[in-house]
Amino acid sequence: MSELAPLSAPAEEPAGAAAADVASPPDGPRAAPVPPGLGLRVAHTAVLLLAAALRVWRLDQNGWGNEYYTASVRSMARSWHAFLYASFDPAGFVSVDKPPVALWLQVASVKLLGFHEWAVVLPQVLAGVATVCVV
Repeated sequence: MSELAPLSAPAEEPAGAAAADVASPPDGPRAAPVPPGLGLRVAHTAVLLLAAALRVWRLDQNGWGNEYYTASVRSMARSWHAFLYASFDPAGFVSVDKPPVALWLQVASVKLLGFHEWAVVLPQVLAGVATVCVV
């Protein structure tokens, strides 16, 4: 069998060694410590603001966007039947050729803000900024 080394007590430090390890504060005023991650949050907010500005810039040149889908949003805002079935016409006979969730968001925006160009395209602006936030 191998012999184990006996456990020894830690070596004692001289009395002046502990005081020498503590650094004295500088003579000038101290700057407030920066919280960790603050620079990252500021940069993330700046990128989101830039994305929002670029999504909104010259948005008025688009007008109503796609008139076919805008007409669908208008009829969906007038009738619950057209809303649930994503109908193009107010009678609910012709449906739209895409899933209705995006149009439902546009209808919600139109219901809140009124039927206006900005109200129709606002959900796409918010979705674009949210995509930049996730990425």
